[in-house]
Amino acid sequence: MYNVKWSNIINWMMHPDLKTSFHLNFLNALLKPFKTISEEFNTYVTKVDYKLAHTSQVCSITGMLNDNFDNAERRIYITDGGGLDVLQIDDDSEYGTREVYIINSDSDDVESDLIVYPDSAYEGASISFIINLPSALNLSDSDIYKMKALVDLYKLAGKTYTIETV
Repeated sequence: MYNVKWSNIINWMMHPDLKTSFHLNFLNALLKPFKTISEEFNTYVTKVDYKLAHTSQVCSITGMLNDNFDNAERRIYITDGGGLDVLQIDDDSEYGTREVYIINSDSDDVESDLIVYPDSAYEGASISFIINLPSALNLSDSDIYKMKALVDLYKLAGKTYTIETV
């Protein structure tokens, strides 16, 4: 759409009697800064179009992450950060402490079936979604920072996330 062919414009606008190699080379040399600016503008338009093509939807963020970090195998995926129900077992109010346990619903034996989950597993957790990276991906620290910057660009305001290796 914005691709300007400067050599064609020079050929169209020049009088046929003046179309010598000297004049064409001279006008090409004069238009070199315009060609450079035009190329930079086309690069900018391509980047903006790519940014506008993606939204805050999970499929869009997943696609963008796979495009940038795992284009060949596309193994990066996003899971919900929502949580498990917390079952309160002991409320020892005479000591002023409160112990909360998660137990397996198949058994009533608290001691043998105590399951500890990360904070993101609890209902009302502060993490909205989890970005799961395959362990074989081996991203550097700079790649992780770039990934965080890209996710921050596309995620909705108020949504939080964490990056985990699976």
